[in-house]
Amino acid sequence: MADGSVHGWVIDIHAQGPRIYAQERYLLHDVEPGQTYVMNLYAYSDPDCGDLVVAVPGTATMTTNTAGNARSGTTFVPAAVEGLPRTTYYLRWQVTDASAAVVHETACVPVSLD
Repeated sequence: MADGSVHGWVIDIHAQGPRIYAQERYLLHDVEPGQTYVMNLYAYSDPDCGDLVVAVPGTATMTTNTAGNARSGTTFVPAAVEGLPRTTYYLRWQVTDASAAVVHETACVPVSLD
């Protein structure tokens, strides 16, 4: 039974290829059934996730099933990162509910663009 908190995972795969640059999969588990959540991605220049470089709100929307589980994902093509310096960024994903309140966010995770 859902306990009111948001539990989930982000799977971030950087193929950095000519057709698919990165794929992300989002999973929510054991949350309130029948609710819609939005995944938002933020990229920062520092390991404390304080200096925002790029915001990608609304990366994916997902609605939980009767068991309180949901999954979604997005694929970034090379054009999505065109113009960004090839360096290390620090990413944080936030999950918001229907009222746009942040109900969960990940730690600040380093990701290198090659």
